[in-house]
Amino acid sequence: MELIFIGTMKKYIKRILDFPFYFIKPWKKPLIVYYHSVNNFYLKSHNIEMFESQVKWLIKNNYHFVKANQLKNISNKKKVICFTFDDGYLDNVETILPILLKYNIKATFFIVSSWFDISKENRHHSYDLPFMNKYHIKLLHDNGMEIGCHTHSHRQATDLIRSSE
Repeated sequence: MELIFIGTMKKYIKRILDFPFYFIKPWKKPLIVYYHSVNNFYLKSHNIEMFESQVKWLIKNNYHFVKANQLKNISNKKKVICFTFDDGYLDNVETILPILLKYNIKATFFIVSSWFDISKENRHHSYDLPFMNKYHIKLLHDNGMEIGCHTHSHRQATDLIRSSE
Protein backbone atom coordinates (compact mmCIF):
# COMPACT_ATOMS: atom_id res chain seq x y z
CA MET A 1 0.00 0.00 0.00
CA GLU A 2 2.80 2.41 0.89
CA LEU A 3 4.62 1.77 -2.42
CA ILE A 4 1.48 2.56 -4.41
CA PHE A 5 1.08 5.83 -2.49
CA ILE A 6 4.71 6.86 -3.17
CA GLY A 7 4.34 6.00 -6.87
CA THR A 8 1.13 8.00 -7.08
CA MET A 9 2.74 10.95 -5.29
CA LYS A 10 5.68 10.90 -7.72
CA LYS A 11 3.25 10.95 -10.64
CA TYR A 12 1.42 13.97 -9.20
CA ILE A 13 4.65 15.80 -8.40
CA LYS A 14 5.85 15.24 -11.98
CA ARG A 15 2.54 16.60 -13.31
CA ILE A 16 2.90 19.71 -11.13
CA LEU A 17 6.49 20.28 -12.30
CA ASP A 18 5.53 19.72 -15.93
CA PHE A 19 2.41 21.89 -15.68
CA PRO A 20 3.95 25.12 -17.06
CA PHE A 21 4.53 23.29 -20.36
CA TYR A 22 1.67 20.81 -20.23
CA PHE A 23 -0.38 22.85 -22.69
CA ILE A 24 2.26 22.61 -25.42
CA LYS A 25 2.61 18.83 -25.58
CA PRO A 26 -0.02 18.27 -28.31
CA TRP A 27 0.84 21.42 -30.28
CA LYS A 28 2.23 20.67 -33.74
CA LYS A 29 3.36 24.12 -34.88
CA PRO A 30 6.36 26.20 -33.82
CA LEU A 31 5.91 27.96 -30.48
CA ILE A 32 7.12 31.42 -29.59
CA VAL A 33 7.74 32.00 -25.89
CA TYR A 34 8.63 35.54 -24.89
CA TYR A 35 10.16 36.96 -21.76
CA HIS A 36 11.13 40.42 -20.64
CA SER A 37 13.41 39.94 -17.68
CA VAL A 38 14.95 37.04 -15.76
CA ASN A 39 16.36 37.75 -12.30
CA ASN A 40 15.62 36.97 -8.67
CA PHE A 41 15.33 40.48 -7.27
CA TYR A 42 12.52 42.12 -9.22
CA LEU A 43 8.97 40.96 -8.58
CA LYS A 44 7.82 41.27 -12.22
CA SER A 45 10.81 39.32 -13.53
CA HIS A 46 10.96 35.62 -14.24
CA ASN A 47 12.88 33.64 -11.61
CA ILE A 48 16.35 32.44 -12.78
CA GLU A 49 15.98 28.88 -11.47
CA MET A 50 12.51 28.59 -12.99
CA PHE A 51 13.76 29.83 -16.37
CA GLU A 52 16.63 27.34 -16.38
CA SER A 53 14.29 24.51 -15.30
CA GLN A 54 12.00 25.39 -18.22
CA VAL A 55 14.98 25.26 -20.59
CA LYS A 56 15.98 21.86 -19.19
CA TRP A 57 12.42 20.57 -19.53
CA LEU A 58 12.26 21.64 -23.16
CA ILE A 59 15.62 20.01 -23.92
CA LYS A 60 14.62 16.82 -22.09
CA ASN A 61 11.43 16.71 -24.17
CA ASN A 62 13.35 17.09 -27.45
CA TYR A 63 12.37 20.62 -28.42
CA HIS A 64 14.39 22.23 -31.20
CA PHE A 65 15.27 25.89 -30.58
CA VAL A 66 15.24 28.40 -33.43
CA LYS A 67 15.60 32.16 -33.81
CA ALA A 68 12.64 34.21 -35.05
CA ASN A 69 14.10 34.63 -38.54
CA GLN A 70 14.18 30.82 -38.90
CA LEU A 71 10.45 30.37 -38.24
CA LYS A 72 9.52 31.09 -41.85
CA ASN A 73 11.46 27.96 -42.90
CA ILE A 74 9.66 25.68 -40.44
CA SER A 75 6.77 23.72 -41.91
CA ASN A 76 4.56 21.93 -39.40
CA LYS A 77 7.43 20.47 -37.42
CA LYS A 78 6.59 19.30 -33.96
CA LYS A 79 8.53 20.54 -30.95
CA VAL A 80 10.04 23.69 -32.43
CA ILE A 81 10.33 26.63 -30.07
CA CYS A 82 11.57 30.20 -30.38
CA PHE A 83 12.60 32.18 -27.31
CA THR A 84 12.28 35.95 -27.62
CA PHE A 85 13.20 38.61 -25.08
CA ASP A 86 11.57 42.05 -25.25
CA ASP A 87 12.80 45.54 -24.43
CA GLY A 88 16.53 44.93 -23.77
CA TYR A 89 17.01 44.79 -20.03
CA LEU A 90 20.57 44.31 -18.77
CA ASP A 91 19.72 40.97 -17.14
CA ASN A 92 19.20 39.64 -20.68
CA VAL A 93 23.00 39.72 -21.03
CA GLU A 94 24.00 39.10 -17.41
CA THR A 95 21.58 36.24 -16.64
CA ILE A 96 19.90 34.91 -19.77
CA LEU A 97 22.85 34.84 -22.18
CA PRO A 98 24.99 32.54 -19.97
CA ILE A 99 22.08 30.08 -19.64
CA LEU A 100 21.43 30.11 -23.38
CA LEU A 101 25.13 29.55 -24.09
CA LYS A 102 25.33 26.76 -21.49
CA TYR A 103 22.63 24.82 -23.37
CA ASN A 104 23.69 25.95 -26.88
CA ILE A 105 20.40 27.77 -27.52
CA LYS A 106 19.97 30.65 -29.94
CA ALA A 107 17.25 33.23 -29.30
CA THR A 108 15.95 36.56 -30.53
CA PHE A 109 16.21 39.80 -28.55
CA PHE A 110 13.85 42.64 -29.48
CA ILE A 111 15.41 45.91 -28.33
CA VAL A 112 13.80 49.32 -27.80
CA SER A 113 16.30 51.32 -29.81
CA SER A 114 15.89 54.72 -28.09
CA TRP A 115 16.54 53.31 -24.61
CA PHE A 116 20.31 52.92 -25.00
CA ASP A 117 21.30 56.22 -23.48
CA ILE A 118 18.30 57.50 -21.54
CA SER A 119 17.54 57.10 -17.87
CA LYS A 120 14.89 54.62 -16.74
CA GLU A 121 12.74 57.52 -15.52
CA ASN A 122 12.38 58.75 -19.10
CA ARG A 123 11.40 55.40 -20.55
CA HIS A 124 7.76 54.85 -21.37
CA HIS A 125 6.28 51.57 -20.08
CA SER A 126 9.26 49.77 -18.62
CA TYR A 127 10.25 47.81 -15.59
CA ASP A 128 12.41 49.60 -13.06
CA LEU A 129 15.52 47.78 -14.31
CA PRO A 130 18.78 48.81 -15.95
CA PHE A 131 18.90 48.61 -19.72
CA MET A 132 21.55 47.26 -22.08
CA ASN A 133 23.84 49.56 -24.00
CA LYS A 134 25.27 49.14 -27.51
CA TYR A 135 28.19 47.04 -26.21
CA HIS A 136 25.75 44.51 -24.70
CA ILE A 137 23.77 44.30 -27.95
CA LYS A 138 27.00 43.57 -29.83
CA LEU A 139 27.86 40.90 -27.26
CA LEU A 140 24.52 39.18 -27.88
CA HIS A 141 25.07 39.36 -31.63
CA ASP A 142 28.66 38.10 -31.37
CA ASN A 143 27.34 35.06 -29.48
CA GLY A 144 24.96 34.13 -32.29
CA MET A 145 21.80 35.72 -30.97
CA GLU A 146 19.39 37.49 -33.29
CA ILE A 147 18.69 41.18 -32.66
CA GLY A 148 15.38 42.75 -33.67
CA CYS A 149 13.74 46.11 -33.07
CA HIS A 150 10.96 46.34 -30.50
CA THR A 151 9.97 49.82 -31.68
CA HIS A 152 12.06 52.94 -31.24
CA SER A 153 10.23 54.47 -28.26
CA HIS A 154 8.01 51.65 -26.93
CA ARG A 155 4.90 53.81 -27.11
CA GLN A 156 1.65 52.07 -26.27
CA ALA A 157 -0.34 51.24 -29.41
CA THR A 158 -3.52 52.42 -27.70
CA ASP A 159 -1.87 55.83 -27.14
CA LEU A 160 -0.96 56.04 -30.81
CA ILE A 161 -4.55 55.32 -31.87
CA ARG A 162 -5.94 57.98 -29.54
CA SER A 163 -3.41 60.59 -30.69
CA SER A 164 -4.35 60.09 -34.35
CA GLU A 165 -8.05 60.88 -33.78
